[in-house]
Amino acid sequence: MDVLEEAIRLEKQGRDIVHLEVGEPDFPTPDIVVDAGIRALREGHTRYTHSLGHPKLREAVASFYRKTYGVDVSSSRVIVTVGSSGAMLLAFATLLDPGTEVLMSDPHYACYPNFVSSFGALPVQIRIHEEDGFLLDAEAVRKRVGPQTRALVLNSPANPTGTRVMSAAETIPSQHPIVPSQAGRADNLRIIRVRVRN
Repeated sequence: MDVLEEAIRLEKQGRDIVHLEVGEPDFPTPDIVVDAGIRALREGHTRYTHSLGHPKLREAVASFYRKTYGVDVSSSRVIVTVGSSGAMLLAFATLLDPGTEVLMSDPHYACYPNFVSSFGALPVQIRIHEEDGFLLDAEAVRKRVGPQTRALVLNSPANPTGTRVMSAAETIPSQHPIVPSQAGRADNLRIIRVRVRN
């Protein structure tokens, strides 16, 4: 955010800035979304919802995962957050203790190391390369997994590279003892997968 704030400051001075610092859309909010928001306000949907998210939205998310991915998830296991950052903070709060580790690609979404560090845990970065399609190398991951490893973050499409990973199995072959799933587990390691819907 420091870079964004500096870019805005320079713009106010008349400098021509190409913004590459934050991942926000460069187009206006679609009319259908604006109209739905206005309609919801006019219908009085302005109160707190259930702490896990609006029940109908949670049911819709569960239905989407069932239809799209063939995964049967009860809506009682769906949590709606205001964005992926809130979701990641909740996941890390659940998984991490001081001194534990989270594996992530480098480059990565700039906030991930801060999220991990805020719980006293350590971000462990694994360098990825353009010539490999910016995919994590299974052997590099294997070498970094240790007794304090609690999670591997797979972000798809990845920020900032745009790489898409359809499953953990594409990144981590089945002979490695990491279960390829949305929130897989092998001993003490969970795969945290961030899926951004286009």
